[in-house]
Amino acid sequence: MYVCMCMQFDRIFLKTSQIVTYAKSSD
Repeated sequence: MYVCMCMQFDRIFLKTSQIVTYAKSSD
């Protein structure tokens, strides 16, 4: 269960970081 949550968090973090990077480069 912990591993599964970690994987989910990793995916969310990856998507969030991508959005942040895109927003920064867009600015």
